[in-house]
Amino acid sequence: AGPREDNLPAAARTIDARGLAVLPGLIDGHVHIADPDIPEREDFTSGSAAAVSNGTTTLIEHHHSLPVKDVAFLRQKATAVSSRSLIDFGFLAHAQPDNLDELEPLWRAGIYGFKIFTCALHGAPAVHSHVMLDLFRRVAAFDGYCLVHCEDDRITAANEAQLKREGRVDGASVSAWRSLEAEMVNLPLYPPRYRFMK
Repeated sequence: AGPREDNLPAAARTIDARGLAVLPGLIDGHVHIADPDIPEREDFTSGSAAAVSNGTTTLIEHHHSLPVKDVAFLRQKATAVSSRSLIDFGFLAHAQPDNLDELEPLWRAGIYGFKIFTCALHGAPAVHSHVMLDLFRRVAAFDGYCLVHCEDDRITAANEAQLKREGRVDGASVSAWRSLEAEMVNLPLYPPRYRFMK
């Protein structure tokens, strides 16, 4: 039960919503907006305008072209985006072999979680099993969250080479490159207690 109406402060504006459905704003937790790196593709103004037009009021962004990997860049990006976003926003950081010591400071600075790739993809290096185990232990120590792009690096590399030999650039080439087999082979490598870690 919410507060009684007679205990609420006076509103500056009242909207009569009788007969209408009133819903909370949606949160899109997986958004790629290449701002500030390549804003001609989409910037935070156009991306957040598109989001709010369908009821989304918060975006959680992570882009691969210029990923957040340390606190200094997190602050720089947040400052740049704050004047351009029409709605609330947050960021995921990339967790890579070269920034493991940055993970806890990023979490403390307000990052929402960490994006991890088990295959080299979009310019991000593969995080292999021995690094992944260390990474998971570090993130678990401060009760953080991980979003793992879980595909076998060797299979995706072989698929990519085959598609290039065939000259494939059609829409179906993406699912042939990042195949279900690449996902299924990689998933059992991680123990269940880490596979479902929050």
